[in-house]
Amino acid sequence: MARSLSSRPRLARRGLARRIELNARRARATDAQRRRVAGRGCLVCGRRPVDPAHLVPQRLGGCGEADCVVPLCRAHHRLFDGARLALAPYLAGGEFAAQIAHAIEHVGAARLGQALRRGWPAPWNESETKEEP
Repeated sequence: MARSLSSRPRLARRGLARRIELNARRARATDAQRRRVAGRGCLVCGRRPVDPAHLVPQRLGGCGEADCVVPLCRAHHRLFDGARLALAPYLAGGEFAAQIAHAIEHVGAARLGQALRRGWPAPWNESETKEEP
């Protein structure tokens, strides 16, 4: 028999509540961003349909402009958002130069380069989202 939520340890309930709160606050793509990736294949695998994936998450300074996103299938979008996919090798061809230049305006070249090689910190790990000195 499955245990009820109330019988789970307090820490597990807090973690679940935090993730639900983050999902509720999660920024959605704008219409312009959806149009930017419409009809495109995933940057990584070429599959369709794609999500507009923010190169710089809005919680870390990204915006709603069309140049803030690249096309990623749902699987690769989740991997990138979870810091389990490095996008740097897929952005090397120059096709997304405008998006990279726009992202640099938000966070600087060094921070963007690091994020595209290692991924952004997960939103539920607040200690990693702070600026490094």
